[in-house]
Amino acid sequence: FSYFIVYYNAFNILRQSVAMSIIILATYFLTQGKTKRFVFLVLLSSIFFHYSSIICLGFYFIWKFKDILYRLWFVNITAVVLISGTVLNYITEKYVRYSTYSEKDEVTSNLSPVLFSFYLIVFLISIVSKKLVRQDLRELFVFLSAIYSFFIGLQIFFYFNDFVNQALIRLALYFMWPVFFIVGILLVSIRDTGFRYIINTVFFLFISVFFVYATSQKGSEVIPFVKDRLFEIF
Repeated sequence: FSYFIVYYNAFNILRQSVAMSIIILATYFLTQGKTKRFVFLVLLSSIFFHYSSIICLGFYFIWKFKDILYRLWFVNITAVVLISGTVLNYITEKYVRYSTYSEKDEVTSNLSPVLFSFYLIVFLISIVSKKLVRQDLRELFVFLSAIYSFFIGLQIFFYFNDFVNQALIRLALYFMWPVFFIVGILLVSIRDTGFRYIINTVFFLFISVFFVYATSQKGSEVIPFVKDRLFEIF
């Protein structure tokens, strides 16, 4: 399946969406102890679809040290916030072809804070809910939460600097997808009915907000019908 839930016209972003789907499959094999298949699929996605997906080879080390990274989530986030700008500047200065990725875009959507709140709420819940997760899913839950912590670091970087950056957004996508699996694991694990209702409500609010956010962006890169008058209401 395609990772993005909205249609993108730009071929570049379509290539990354395919790469993301392969990465999710590769990560499954990593959790099953099939490291060679994991490496093969990551290399496949980076060579044939999008070079940036090569960074997901780092998932191997996150898997190996997942318990430490889960406990030290605040270190992961702090490190990402502090070094994101430096790493980006180094890459764009060293490789001229990526210079356009260093440009800053102002955050113009009023829904951005809502999405940020959702990402943060799910992460905080994941940090305090380990003991509530089913035993057979706990190892996977810790691993996904560790990956997701790096995404939160990038989101905090964007939010407090009040701008987004195309290169870092592309990078963030590789660490974003665990949020859906984290919510799913919580829903099948938590016995408390009230807590389940809270998780369900937060998740469906996010889906609704994300749909409006995606369909309200101006430009051909979002959906093929964006120039239709119907979508002008957003």
